[in-house]
Amino acid sequence: ATLTPLQAFVHALSIRIHHSSDSNWLNIAVMGKFYDSIPESFVPWINEQHCFWVATAPLSADGHVNVSPKGMTGTFKVLGSNSCFYQDLSGSGVETISHLRENGRITIMYVLFPESLMSASTFSIKVQCLQGVTPHRSAIRNSVDIEGIVHELGSPRYEELIPPADRLAGSRAAIEINIHKVGSSCGYSIPFYEYVGERTLLCDVMRPREQRDADGCPEEVKDGE
Repeated sequence: ATLTPLQAFVHALSIRIHHSSDSNWLNIAVMGKFYDSIPESFVPWINEQHCFWVATAPLSADGHVNVSPKGMTGTFKVLGSNSCFYQDLSGSGVETISHLRENGRITIMYVLFPESLMSASTFSIKVQCLQGVTPHRSAIRNSVDIEGIVHELGSPRYEELIPPADRLAGSRAAIEINIHKVGSSCGYSIPFYEYVGERTLLCDVMRPREQRDADGCPEEVKDGE
């Protein structure tokens, strides 16, 4: 008999759980839940991901919400159940840093992309922090310091979080996050995809620029600029 999409999903999920050697998969497969901290079973999965998204916004009612994709495996690290950071690289804008300096609010999303029907589920984890007092969060804000903090390149905390051996070309800040809430959710409409490899263009462009800066050489200017 032909299965409905929901029946097919449940069937694939049951096969994945039955054959999985990782007992933590059951914890990861539970969707639509909220946690006060990062569950231990999520950490290995987070560390294996190749990309994530960060969302921030100004406090102004007419300000623009910003969502930025982040890549390079290993740039995000979990420090503890309520603390994490990521290595922020140079790009075409700095809206995330601008918003964090104003209000400290940030949401990070990871997505489990299925590579085949047997991958069972699409799944996302959202890590959130909240800065500032609002009517429904005031009690939490008064008892816990919840914020996203920008540590610029060269600052003591940046040097502590990102030693030279872990530093990528184009690294400009460490974004440290004190976690308020972690949520898991389904992603039934997310497409299949296959991971091919890291995109190295940003580091390839920034590496010679940083070397010229270290050598004390002025930035090259192209004709017409």
